[in-house]
Amino acid sequence: MYEGITPESIKAEIVESLTTDIDTREGSYVDTLIGPVSLEIWKVYTGLNAVLPIAFIDETSGEYIDKKCAEVGITRKKGTKAKVTLRFTGTEGATVPAGSAFLTLTGQEFITLAAAVISGGAAEVVAEAEEIGAAHNVAAGTIVNQYNSSSGITAVTNPAPAVGGADAESDASLVRRY
Repeated sequence: MYEGITPESIKAEIVESLTTDIDTREGSYVDTLIGPVSLEIWKVYTGLNAVLPIAFIDETSGEYIDKKCAEVGITRKKGTKAKVTLRFTGTEGATVPAGSAFLTLTGQEFITLAAAVISGGAAEVVAEAEEIGAAHNVAAGTIVNQYNSSSGITAVTNPAPAVGGADAESDASLVRRY
């Protein structure tokens, strides 16, 4: 917005506004005094460019989007973690402790929310994605690896897809709601 303003243009305006016939040539006493002042005034103008996205938010306003929205009671929608039911097969009585990690082939991690004991050759337990985001809404049959091997567990899978994972609200969406 102030790109046309330079230290030199400020200096020229100051010199032009002088009402006396003082020597203003380069290297003169007046020139030496005006130069640093012009530079400092230019810095203020440059800083004003940063104020605009704070006062008038858009997608580039960064952390100020949340601050401006908070002024009117709007908060960013938080992301959520996907949940899934895992099915284990293995030795009768084998235990899958709460907090056990299981992975997709691409390395997405899911943590069991409760302990499970294999009975009748199988057990089921709900697990939650380690991270927030829609990327963890994985298809059925994709969670197949144990992070740490548990004795007595021969296989793990998710018979149904993982659901409920959502990304945190984007800056663009939050600005639109504002």
